[in-house]
Amino acid sequence: MMGGSTFTRHREIAWRGGRTTPTSRLVAEESAVALTYNGSTHAVMMGTPADLEDFGVGFSLTEGIIGRASEIGSIELISNELGMEVRMWLDGDRASTLAAWLSLGVFASSQTANDVFLGIHALSGQWQRALSHLLPLAAFLLGRSL
Repeated sequence: MMGGSTFTRHREIAWRGGRTTPTSRLVAEESAVALTYNGSTHAVMMGTPADLEDFGVGFSLTEGIIGRASEIGSIELISNELGMEVRMWLDGDRASTLAAWLSLGVFASSQTANDVFLGIHALSGQWQRALSHLLPLAAFLLGRSL
């Protein structure tokens, strides 16, 4: 977890009971969070910069990148002017599996992004780009059926 608060207090003027009242409200901080595996960026999203190790492990399990938390050899949290990086290094077979996915152009193990990009490119008439997402989807579906 990162030190410090993940909230900022913002002062404002509220209209209550027919008059203005000075008040404040807590607003959650967000920053870009990059999730990287063995030196390659897998996903970037906005998130609260707290509990990022847990976030990285949970994302990895949910996406099927790992089957157990112990398959992550190490996690580093790197802060820079653009946001945070959750740098994860996978052990053994998982590292090899991820490298194979990336070499086939598989964007996400759950295939969500391939589905999305297939639809976006098809709807915009970019058929060759749309078709490039079919091989990873077909491989995923074949693998799931075995």
